[in-house]
Parts: sequence; structure tokens; C-alpha cells
Amino acid sequence: MPDRSVAPPLRHTLDFKLPDALSFAEGSPAKAYLIPSTKQEVVKVEFIFPAGRIFEQSPGAAHFTASMLEKGTVRNTAEAIASQFDFYSAYLEVSPGFDHVSVALYCLSRNLKNVLALFLEIISEPSFDGNELRRSREIFIQNLRVNLEKNSFIAGQLIRKMIFGDHPYGSAVTIGQAENVTPENLKNHFKNHFNPKMVFVAGNIIDEDLKYLEEYLNRRKPVSEGALISPALPVVGRTDQEKPGSVQTSIRFGKPAINRKHPDYPAFQLTNHILGGFFGSRLMKNIREEKGLTYGIYSSVQQFSLASMHLIGADVNKENTSLAIEAVRAELINLAEIKEEELQTAKRHFNGSLQNDINTIFAAASKIQLLKINQLPDNYYQNLILAVDKVTTEDIRKMAETYFRPHDFSIAVV
Repeated sequence: MPDRSVAPPLRHTLDFKLPDALSFAEGSPAKAYLIPSTKQEVVKVEFIFPAGRIFEQSPGAAHFTASMLEKGTVRNTAEAIASQFDFYSAYLEVSPGFDHVSVALYCLSRNLKNVLALFLEIISEPSFDGNELRRSREIFIQNLRVNLEKNSFIAGQLIRKMIFGDHPYGSAVTIGQAENVTPENLKNHFKNHFNPKMVFVAGNIIDEDLKYLEEYLNRRKPVSEGALISPALPVVGRTDQEKPGSVQTSIRFGKPAINRKHPDYPAFQLTNHILGGFFGSRLMKNIREEKGLTYGIYSSVQQFSLASMHLIGADVNKENTSLAIEAVRAELINLAEIKEEELQTAKRHFNGSLQNDINTIFAAASKIQLLKINQLPDNYYQNLILAVDKVTTEDIRKMAETYFRPHDFSIAVV
């Protein structure tokens, strides 16, 4: 028995090994990958469709088309679908996004044969029933009204609008637009964009089920994504919105960011990690712990297909708004000065967190999925860890002076 009173020895490693992704359904226009694992009797089948908000012709079409997939098909009602998935302990996860729509099925390996045909029916022949759409619209509008009472939600919308303008990345579905969504809008969006771009199967799948899926994919039509327009450059400034009776202020700093393929990306990501990427970051230490201005503050980078966004966010007491904004600006300025000990701590946390992110087959498959969708090399994460480990204090200074200048950030205050 190990002695639990004694901490295990620290092991420093820079290894990052993803499982192999095997191609299948070679005759399909969609790229299909199998990430096999026999450790647990579970399987995940995920379809990626080029059908996000950047492709929609009418506002709300992407969201409602995705959310309506499991609300009935030409042969099964929403209740029948839910009942069958429930009976076989299967779970359907639909995730509409700005760029893509993901539809994933999770279940025990032995039960896949009982739900796979229904799953493929859902993503191939949805009915877009008018009554179901009306209920979905009502739920969406009710949730939106609740969210529009939250300062953090409004601030998030405002900062995206400031960075991306009228581009889909900067827009949000309004109540009026949701009310006007029709079944015809959804049918058109589905017809034009719901051919799978990529398919990922992770876990322990039976050969017979894989063959059935392969036959389905080989019958699909080629993907046509069409021409897309990148966002225009933002106009840097500040937007304030007052909410009567509000005792808290939500603050968002934002600016365009470099993408994963940029040569500065490893050093940039580590610099951001030092600023606000983990609990021991500077923003957390100085603005949360020392000044007591907020319960939580973060700095993150959100990556899209056509652009990227650097975001800093916190919620503070209303009377501390100006103090918090100046404190964030001060941390951005001070970021250029860093000692070796702090740098090494941030490196270990960044790389260790990345290595810990692949502790299950589904988590590892998600990393592989990101590589394939963004056309990154298979050794991308290994190279990222090695590059981060080589970052010096001088590199951090250059990143701070290039990408973290306070006057480059737009600010939204609600």
C-alpha cells in the first residue's frame, strides 16, 4: 500500500502522445476518423457540419436548425426519439457554434447497434415540425430574456460587437429575429449546409456498427461551404451601458488575437497564461487576492475559423469599476517584467494542464478533432509543449510589448 501521507516525487516530462486516428470510409466526401480504445465499453460518434452562424442566410437559422434535429424526424416524434435513447442509456449532444455544428452520440458499445440508425435518421431526415419549432422559439426567447438581465451576458455581446462589428462573430440573435424563424428557414439551412464535413468515432466500436456507419457515409453528397468573409478590423474604444438598480459591473477587455498557426503563438499563449490563464495568474493574485475587487478574473483566447479574440473579463462592485479597469491596465503594462521563478511555474502549469487534458479517450479524440478541423499537423501539441518550454523572460517581454498593450484593447462596461 502506498503511503498517502507522503507526496509522490515530482516528474517533469514534456511528452505528449495522442492515440492514432485511423481513416475509414475512404469513399465518403466527408473525412472520417476512428480513434479506437478497448479500455472501456463506450463509444462516441460525432459529426461535424459546416453549418454554423457564419453560413446562415437568415438570423437564427443555424441555432434553431441544430436544436430542432432531435425534435422529430419524418418517421419518429421527439417523444419516440427521447424514449429510445433513454431506454438504451444513449445521450445525444448537439452543439451549434459560430463555425460548425457538432452532433455527437454517446452510448455503451453494445447498445450502439440499437440507436445508430435512429441517430443517422436524426441528422439526415429531420421534420422541422411547426409546433415543435414554436416551443423551441418560446424556450429560446424566455432564456434570452433571462440572460439579458445579466450584466455579464450583455458585456459579452457588446465586446464581440466592438471587435467583429456586423460580422456573424459580432452578432447575436435578437428576440424579434427568433420570433420570425420559420420551418422553411431551417429546411433551407439544413439542405445547404448539413452534409458532414468530418466524422469522429472514439472508443470501442463493433466492426458491424463501423461498417454500417461507413456505408452511410459513402452515400453522402460532397460538402460545399461557399465563400466566407473575414471580419473587418475593429475600431478600438469603450462602450458603457448603464442598468438601473444594478450593484455589479461586468468589465470586458477585448481585441483580435493571433491564431494557432502564427509563429508567436506558443510564447503568446504562455504570456496570456501568466496574465490570467490559471488560478495563480497575475490577474487572480493582484486583483482578486490582494485588492479584493472580484471573485474571479480571467484572460483567454477564443479561436474561430476566420478570426481569433483575446478576452479579459471580471465582475466587480459598481463603485470599484474605475479602480478595476486601471488595475487591469496596470497588469498589462507590468506583464513585460517577469522573474525566472514565475516563468517556470507558469510553464509547468500550462504544459501539465495540456497533458492532463487527454486522460480519457473522448478527451484525446477532442484534441485530434481540433487538429483535423484546423488543418494542424499531428505533432502540433507536442511541438507546442516543446516551444513553450523554451520560452524565455525576454520572449515574454516581447509578447507583452507586442500583443498586450492596454491601448489596443476595446472595453465594454455594463
